[in-house]
Amino acid sequence: MVTLLALVMLGCDSTDSASCNATFDVIFPDGSQAAMDACEQIDAVGSFEFDPDDPAEFRSTTVKLSASEEVDADCWIQVVLSGVCGTGRYEIGVGSELSWATNDCSGIPDEYEASFVASQGHVDLTLVSAGEELGTPAEDTITAFLAGDVDITTDDGTGLAGTFDLVQAFTWTDTEDRLCAVETETTPTDTGPVGPGELSVSSTALHYGTVNVDTVTVDSLLLANVGVGDLFIEAITIDDGAWSWRGNSVPRVINPGQSSTVYVDFLPSEAGEYSGTLTITSDDETTPEFEVALSGTGT
Repeated sequence: MVTLLALVMLGCDSTDSASCNATFDVIFPDGSQAAMDACEQIDAVGSFEFDPDDPAEFRSTTVKLSASEEVDADCWIQVVLSGVCGTGRYEIGVGSELSWATNDCSGIPDEYEASFVASQGHVDLTLVSAGEELGTPAEDTITAFLAGDVDITTDDGTGLAGTFDLVQAFTWTDTEDRLCAVETETTPTDTGPVGPGELSVSSTALHYGTVNVDTVTVDSLLLANVGVGDLFIEAITIDDGAWSWRGNSVPRVINPGQSSTVYVDFLPSEAGEYSGTLTITSDDETTPEFEVALSGTGT
């Protein structure tokens, strides 16, 4: 069960470490659709298992995504996940709950303004991570990453489908709950040699748009090891001085199933177009040098 603390209202740009992409289609019983971009405000709370020698691990979370800047607007999507032990499919009623409201939503016809609760479907978590910091954080929040797909319906035939990926500050509580909603296959004792690590990066390009001269704008990348062995990050470099990166120091090792967040700052020194490349050098056998295109305009 999720332990609910006082929720912290955070917009996607409320902290340097926050970023959000959450777009959904609401499908009505007559087949019509309406789009919702639910990144205006975020409530995020989670329970984590903390260990002095291991990175924090998600165990449950409640995330409420609002599609309106108005504090009292009843236009939101709420995802509740329990028994989280990694990526995978969390079926409605078995590991996930989902509800949403379309009152006060832009583009929603009046006849479809209502509150909904999913009765079937699933939430597919494609990435879940609390970073690589060891021990229990001293702050009231912990920056964590969630990404996944939603495909659900209600008893009256209303549906919701879309994707979300968040780098967000979660209000947290500590837990020892190890019950997993997603079943995992047992691995034979004799598995042979451990395979290589494999790098997965959350984006191949960061576009900063127009930024005032001498003003810093921040975006982020999540570096995840989706392989079966350790991944060695040798270096992270940027070929243009208008950008710099922050995060865990390199060289470093990312264990299988773990991830590391890199924050990329854009600081134009004068007006004009900027472009650059961030290169991640690792021992990934397929892509030893992963490049992320950077672009922005100083004004």
